[in-house]
Amino acid sequence: MKYPIVKTVTSDQIELFGFLAEAGGEKDAILIHIHGTSSSFYCEEYARLFAEEFPALGVATLFTNNRGSHVMEAWQNTGAALEMFEDCLLDIDAWVRLAIEDGYRRIFLQGHSLGTEKIVYSMNRGKFTEKVVAVILLGVSDSFGNQARIARTFPADPMKEARRLVDEGKGEQFLTSVWRPHGGGVPQSAASYLNFFSPGSKLSEALPLHRARTFSTTAK
Repeated sequence: MKYPIVKTVTSDQIELFGFLAEAGGEKDAILIHIHGTSSSFYCEEYARLFAEEFPALGVATLFTNNRGSHVMEAWQNTGAALEMFEDCLLDIDAWVRLAIEDGYRRIFLQGHSLGTEKIVYSMNRGKFTEKVVAVILLGVSDSFGNQARIARTFPADPMKEARRLVDEGKGEQFLTSVWRPHGGGVPQSAASYLNFFSPGSKLSEALPLHRARTFSTTAK
């Protein structure tokens, strides 16, 4: 099966790419997938399964990139090392707008890992939430709570370095007191680290599982 590459442009002129597997017949429903930290539409191993199975059910499948794709894309000054969480609204709005303009009436918004937090945030603040009929959360993430746990194992506190660099006007400089501080695996700039992991950040409010002491799986 061939998957046509599609492109959208955000309101702040960032070019985003994805692949679209269309269903036959009249355009009705489309699944839009938002990936996790530093991933991309061509790195999700399960993408092929969705692209082959969902169109047969009458649901087009659109796996997308966003400004958090890869660690860094120098040509657009984007990537997981530089992104600001709130800007996910611009990316998701751009993809949903593309689907609407293409004639789709029912939109299923799916996220994986950090993508789950992005779509929940967008459902509270996005421009086209009335067009989304369902959300799908794959590998639900609490990045803020997870970072707090991982940061306890670091030999230094990246937050102190991040604040100092931002105060010095060096927000785009990568942190070095702990290399790859984001989740213990991804480099991150000082400004991005503060945006993601400062107390009260928008990310901390997206899926605040870290605030719960216990969870119940009992249906009520």
